[in-house]
Amino acid sequence: MDKMKPLALLETFPPVSTELWEEVIKKDLKGADYAKKLLWNTEDGVTLRPYYRSEDLKGLDEFLAVAPGEYPFTRGAKRNANDWRIREEIAESDPVKANELAKKAIEAGAEEICFVLESGVDGLRGVAAYDVQQMSILLRSIAFEKIPVHFRAGSRAGKVYLQIVEALGPRAGRLTGSIDYDPLGALVLTGFSPSDRKGIFDEVAEMVRTARAKTPSFRMLAVRGGLFNEAGGTTIQELGYALAQGIEYFAELTQRNLTAEQVTGKMFLRFSIGPNFFFVIAKLRAARLVWAEAAKAFGIPENACAPVVDLRTANWNTTIYDPHVNMLRATTEAMAAAVGGCNSLTVVPFDAAYKAPDDFSRRMARNTQIILKKESYLDRAIDPAAGSYYIASVTNSVARESWKLMQRVESAGGFLASLQAGTIQQEVNAARKNKENRMALRRRKLLGTNEYPNRKERMLDKLTRVQGPSAHPEGQVAIHVTPLRPHRAAEMYEALRLRMERHAHKTAHTIQILLLEMGDQKWRKLRSGFCLNFFGCGGFESTTVSVPDIDAALKETLSRAPDAVVLCSSDAEYPQIAGPYISKLRDAGKQLPVIVAGNPKESIEKLRQDGVADFVHRHSNAVEVLKSWQNRLGVTE
Repeated sequence: MDKMKPLALLETFPPVSTELWEEVIKKDLKGADYAKKLLWNTEDGVTLRPYYRSEDLKGLDEFLAVAPGEYPFTRGAKRNANDWRIREEIAESDPVKANELAKKAIEAGAEEICFVLESGVDGLRGVAAYDVQQMSILLRSIAFEKIPVHFRAGSRAGKVYLQIVEALGPRAGRLTGSIDYDPLGALVLTGFSPSDRKGIFDEVAEMVRTARAKTPSFRMLAVRGGLFNEAGGTTIQELGYALAQGIEYFAELTQRNLTAEQVTGKMFLRFSIGPNFFFVIAKLRAARLVWAEAAKAFGIPENACAPVVDLRTANWNTTIYDPHVNMLRATTEAMAAAVGGCNSLTVVPFDAAYKAPDDFSRRMARNTQIILKKESYLDRAIDPAAGSYYIASVTNSVARESWKLMQRVESAGGFLASLQAGTIQQEVNAARKNKENRMALRRRKLLGTNEYPNRKERMLDKLTRVQGPSAHPEGQVAIHVTPLRPHRAAEMYEALRLRMERHAHKTAHTIQILLLEMGDQKWRKLRSGFCLNFFGCGGFESTTVSVPDIDAALKETLSRAPDAVVLCSSDAEYPQIAGPYISKLRDAGKQLPVIVAGNPKESIEKLRQDGVADFVHRHSNAVEVLKSWQNRLGVTE
């Protein structure tokens, strides 16, 4: 038998140049605008192409050619595996129960524990551990030498750290984990600091020295870039401001007889994971790159420049309504975190947006990561994103723009000065308003919230989520700034639906919308489906009825007694339908508001004269329209 010849694929399929690709694309566009149709201008200001080729990576060899575990760590800080630690948050208020939950979580697969101590953080009640005795109870029988223990204490972090050291005594030297001691981040969230600039960094320097002596394996200086993400900021802002904040800590502490290596040994980064899968991967790669560059500039050896990165699925992306979809969101986010590379990961339970997580939701959050490890083996694949022209290009763009933002902050006097000037808050709030506007226009989708809502779902009685952390200063205030408040993208729609639920509870009446389908089969079905979805996002009850003519429409209206009517037909038919229907309604003594589904530009003025009250369509600002109709139909707060 003759020996088989190797397949000559490269000769059979010769390379196709970018010019040829572009020619075919332009031909298929048939004169349509290339930029509008195929380029994606992201909220971060990064323009993405419809495809990427090897030529798009020219000039990027410096950070692409390195192996995983090598400076500047774009491809990861680990050499032999991609393992990360599964972290679980405990927010049970009773220290005894919190300790029990922590031990159960460890038995069930959690590899790290994080005690949430500050009441109100992310709606969690927080562990009531306010003294040394309670802290001892919290840590009882936990092998913290092997199982890292973390603490989220916010503005209380400094006091909590000292309580931990006192509670553990000589054993404190074996403690592993971290606490989110971050006076600059606390200032961002609360808006005030009891210490002036000098006092802030003097205290941080003293805390680092104490930590080096008392808890050598415990990290206690956080750079919480996730604060900007949760406040509605962009990926560039989250990374750029975190970098500027870290540089300020390095610069100030190295002026206080600490070396940059000593500082970085106690420091860690914390980011939130957003919904954009590939951008999360690129963000993590870019974060290691820019942080390594900054660390090297302070004289840290290359092999010590890789940051410790903790990740947490974002509250920004979670919803109260249809909360089980949060599990799908968290799965995608966790997978992006694993592919992008991190040291530890927290998956927020799906019900944390509206109540304290229960055993089931905690187990599902924990198992999300266990499946990614034990069944998908993402902990074994080093740099799974390697070879992607798209991710490499986005990584470069995110790194470049984040570095530019950091430089702007530095040129304005640094992170604290920019915070005091209000420029950071202004830029983050502007980004949030842009995202919220896209949510209101339904250009940014949240399944179950502003797209395909479960119209029968009721959540008012299930809400036990507490308010955010108090921002009331105790004692003297040396620095006061405008704080940044954590937000969730779904809040505006949830407020509308909760408002409707409260109205129904108060009046025993749910607002009813009658969707009348008439005329053209395609258009009436298309528009009734749109309106069923549209009004459902605001908590309205809608009923769809297909009728053959205006008399039948009137009969259905009178028999069902809705609060408002939406006509669903084609633009061409509305002038023949709306006026006669409204006239018959008036003759029957009914003053019901009539809405048209669509935007029939050529006949809008006539339709308004005929009595049409409003028009709803895909360009409508859903939040404004829905709230307006709640007001007009008598819905009270």
